[in-house]
Amino acid sequence: MNIVGWIVVGLLAARSRGSEDLRDMGGISFRAPVLATVFLIFALASLAMPGSSNFVGEFLILIGLFESKMAIAIIAFTGVVMASVYMLRAFIRTMHNRVGPDVESQEMSLRDGIVLVPLVLLVLAFALYPQFALERSQRATVAVGLPAAAVVARDGAPQSATGDPVIVPEAQGQATP
Repeated sequence: MNIVGWIVVGLLAARSRGSEDLRDMGGISFRAPVLATVFLIFALASLAMPGSSNFVGEFLILIGLFESKMAIAIIAFTGVVMASVYMLRAFIRTMHNRVGPDVESQEMSLRDGIVLVPLVLLVLAFALYPQFALERSQRATVAVGLPAAAVVARDGAPQSATGDPVIVPEAQGQATP
């Protein structure tokens, strides 16, 4: 997701004569609505808005944090809020502010579209069917997370750090101390 953000930032900088300062940009959406739409899709996806490709992952992470470590969850939630403010502010200043003094508002080129359209489609596909990625990553997640979270109790049964029993998948066998 971040690489697409950098591509869009590069396109925006190219339209403001190489400047990456938000004060030099502005008003791009009036003359480049497709670029503004692509930027909005990736901005909302990077914010993990419901219906975006990052939503499921961030939601699962925050739920897990709230269940185990409340202080870290509060810090993570604060980071989500600050990222939202930053991303929406950047979008508004680059797309809807007054036109900057050196801004060349032009639509995306065919070359830019060839790079960005498949990425937009991929983001939308993962937004509509996140289970595709979750199913493929579940075995690796369990393999990495189980030894890290399991603490062997007195009777040898694996337990989580909070003392709850850990369900060990049959393919993984018993956790080792």
